[in-house]
Amino acid sequence: MLNIQRGLFRAWVLISVLWVAAFGALAWLFVPEPSQSRYTYALVFRQDADISEIGKMPLYDLILSPSKEKLTPIFTELGLRYSNEWDQGVKDGSLKLFQATDGTTLYLQSGLNAQDTAYLEKAFVASQWKRDAEIFWYWTALNVGPPIAILALGLALLWVVMGFAPSELIKIGHLVSD
Repeated sequence: MLNIQRGLFRAWVLISVLWVAAFGALAWLFVPEPSQSRYTYALVFRQDADISEIGKMPLYDLILSPSKEKLTPIFTELGLRYSNEWDQGVKDGSLKLFQATDGTTLYLQSGLNAQDTAYLEKAFVASQWKRDAEIFWYWTALNVGPPIAILALGLALLWVVMGFAPSELIKIGHLVSD
């Protein structure tokens, strides 16, 4: 007796285990350590601000104060390729550096006042769980999604193939061979 379903299921389990192991190893290598993660605060400009004037005018003539306006800060991750430029900004005084306890780094404009700096640093620390969850769900979806898609595709193909077999040869999912 030939059991196509059992064989296909075993092949799917084998391929899925290999995929999860290989992709898990890749995630281990490519998910950055918190100490390598660098972020900046996305400034919120006034509606009437001329962005080309940044650096020429006082910062608060162009942006909204995050603490006074009770803004929900948006922190953007910086690619490693920009690290040297941002580090240079810290050296020349145009940027301030905040190192969170988990090792992540936040670059802030040095023109921000003490209240806004403290407000943004507190919000950055509080949003750590959100950054961790985004990374977790991204890599989990990439790791688990393909095996589930292959299972669904295999079941659909099996359903189509079983539709072509004569009904007297099919017994509860088993294809009887002559």
